[in-house]
Amino acid sequence: MRTSWSPSLLLAWLTIGQLDFPMCRAGSSTSSLPTFSHETWSDWSYWSPCSRTCGGGVTTRARSCVARSPLTVTDSTWSNCSGTLLEHKLCNTESCPPGSADFTDVQCSAFNNRFMGNGRRVSKWYAVERHTQKRNPCELRCRSQDSTMIFSFGKMADGTPCGRSKICIDGRCKDAGCDGVVESGVRFDECGVCGGRNLSCIQVQQMSSTQGELYKYMAVTIIPRGATNIRVEDDSHNVLTLWDHWPSRSIAPNKGISNKTIHWESRKLSGGTSTILAGGTSFTHEMAENGSEALTAVGPTMKPVTLAVYIVKKLNSSIRYQYWVPKEDNGLQSALRKSPAELVHRPTAIWQPPTAEHHYRRARLRAGPLLDNAIPFLPNHAVDKSDGLASQPAARNKIGRTKHKTNKEKTKKGKCPVCHRPRNQLHHFCKSDVVIQATVLSVEVVEGSLRYDVAISESYRNLLDLQQREYLWAPDRRCACPRLRVGREYVVMAREQRNFANKESKLVVDSKSFVRRFTDRRRRQLTRLRKLQGRKCNSTT
Repeated sequence: MRTSWSPSLLLAWLTIGQLDFPMCRAGSSTSSLPTFSHETWSDWSYWSPCSRTCGGGVTTRARSCVARSPLTVTDSTWSNCSGTLLEHKLCNTESCPPGSADFTDVQCSAFNNRFMGNGRRVSKWYAVERHTQKRNPCELRCRSQDSTMIFSFGKMADGTPCGRSKICIDGRCKDAGCDGVVESGVRFDECGVCGGRNLSCIQVQQMSSTQGELYKYMAVTIIPRGATNIRVEDDSHNVLTLWDHWPSRSIAPNKGISNKTIHWESRKLSGGTSTILAGGTSFTHEMAENGSEALTAVGPTMKPVTLAVYIVKKLNSSIRYQYWVPKEDNGLQSALRKSPAELVHRPTAIWQPPTAEHHYRRARLRAGPLLDNAIPFLPNHAVDKSDGLASQPAARNKIGRTKHKTNKEKTKKGKCPVCHRPRNQLHHFCKSDVVIQATVLSVEVVEGSLRYDVAISESYRNLLDLQQREYLWAPDRRCACPRLRVGREYVVMAREQRNFANKESKLVVDSKSFVRRFTDRRRRQLTRLRKLQGRKCNSTT
């Protein structure tokens, strides 16, 4: 009689057959099998002495993976501990006294008066210049006093700088976080806050087209105190300059300063790559072969610094500049009031954010419904103050009547049209007032509009004052587009809508807004756009 196997029994038999059961034989011992035990990290040891007394050293502490049961695991592959055995952090980061020898030279000098393999004794060794090193940056390469020999003496000492925010640890170049811990991954945000989310500052991004007389300095703008992550780009063949003291009361509007009568301290930059101190911080100046220039500074600036251009060619100087300023500092408003109108004589873009109860910049708690017309607002936050708002009707735009969908676009009468997702992320990034990563906390209907209460995790672009909690307004409560769900995290590119009559300001998302579910891939894209927005956004306009 043939036995029939059911599919479930056959699958169980095949599965059991794959298991590796130990066979008991005479004289065999089960002690050869691995023994599992509960393992955990021990407490950290005390920090070791700092490797340097000044200039930035490294201190280290250690821990071990121990078993919390009588049995000991000898094979490290069976360890349940995850993490690192050693932790390093920076110490004694104060600068060494003036005249102190370079740390790499000190390390090379430890091999002075030693005989080499060829029987030659070298009295003094000096460090090889860093820009000539093409190997491991943490390799200690030294040259003899007469520069006839270059020798590698192994690893550099722990704590030796090997790049910006990088130090050598056990012969490897590793990142140092802004918290001082090596490989912590904590970074300064655009506001200069360690581990921040770009919510404590406001981004300023503008482009200036200045015409001036040949061989004279023309002011462009004032970079206020506290500015961080400054970047200035100029594609003309004129020369960018930085001034600590600009004679704002001694020049007439649209008039330059003669090169012969200049008596004030200026910071004129020449070609190539150089470093200059202005505004109490260090600027890096780079000039390309085509004559374009770039000024960058991490900041923050300790005092206002004037950006000017020295006219050497009768061309329109298209200068792009961007920086971030603390929102609690009024330096942004004061700079925008002074620099363009008093120095360059062009319309000033200013706006005083209204106070509110929910947070610093938002619409009133009882915001009126969003109408199809008669809500005045100005794009790009521009209020022409040269002749006043009331006398400039051309500068005040109105939201025109929305172009209603035709019946052909609607499937049935009373049904909402299809909510299409806008494309072209770069275009919307550059045209939006804010680009944020936010989680929807709640949603409610407020007088005909949907009001989303969101918690902002990170800001990638904010030309406005943002708080960690903000309101997003959707004008159509019946046909919500985009559809935001409570508890989900999104990337939102929103615009600001103002009502100057009622002193209201809202962040609006509608069917034309770029909104996507947040992903790590999207975060990487936006982080790259944030760094390159000065170049990318101007190329799209």
